Amino acid sequence: MKYIWKKSSPKARLAFTAGIEHLTAILTETFLRKPEILESMSPEVRDLFLWHSVEETEHKSVAFDVYHQIGGDYATRALMMVYGVGGFIGSIMYFQTKLLREDSSRFNLKDYIKGVNYFFGPRGKLLPAIPKLIDYFKPSFHPNQHDTEALLTQWRDQLFGIEGALKAQLLS
Repeated sequence: MKYIWKKSSPKARLAFTAGIEHLTAILTETFLRKPEILESMSPEVRDLFLWHSVEETEHKSVAFDVYHQIGGDYATRALMMVYGVGGFIGSIMYFQTKLLREDSSRFNLKDYIKGVNYFFGPRGKLLPAIPKLIDYFKPSFHPNQHDTEALLTQWRDQLFGIEGALKAQLLS
């Protein structure tokens, strides 16, 4: 990804950013719709993750809108999304391998396959994100075509109090 970033124009980098913003928005939307995915997290980490998911979903179209405002084209947008998804998957694999090397006693192939199946198997928790990822490659696509307003309202009510302050149970 560093090579692509270094060799790309500022407009192409913005297209890349818009693609990554869409990717994170659809993943965090999936987490907000299926919070059971996060059950294994400690309550503090889960609450932080849910808060961040709301934040990512709220600004899902900002980079996309700026890209189009400055005359960004479809081909660059689509190509940079391909690079972004590839880089995202590659980064996950790299860091997972690095962590396993540091503590190989924790690696268990059966559990690894079970985890991959949990997210990407026939009833995988992240499968609902795939059609939304593919939508990005439609020339007429805009992130706001994925309506998340009711979902955001639900989670804002659960996570935030008056004037957007975190509710007390999230601060303890």
